[in-house]
Amino acid sequence: MSEWIPFKSWSSAVLAIITNKLNWSWAGNSRCKYITIRIDMRDGAAVLRDGEGTEITVKQLTQQCSRGEYVNSIIPTLEELGVDCSNLKE
Repeated sequence: MSEWIPFKSWSSAVLAIITNKLNWSWAGNSRCKYITIRIDMRDGAAVLRDGEGTEITVKQLTQQCSRGEYVNSIIPTLEELGVDCSNLKE
């Protein structure tokens, strides 16, 4: 059974990564060099999968390996990324 991640959680992480708001590199998380996002258009929830098709969490997506240890970044909110969320469902 897939774990659906709320819109604000997955979208803020993905936007922060692709707009370079996080210090994130695929070299520090090669598992997530390619991801698949399956979105439920009714409420925006999504399932994230890595390049191998294995389900991942937002925490796993944002992890970076540094000197053999995984470090998680603090993910900015959508509002902090400049996205108007006034009409979004929670």
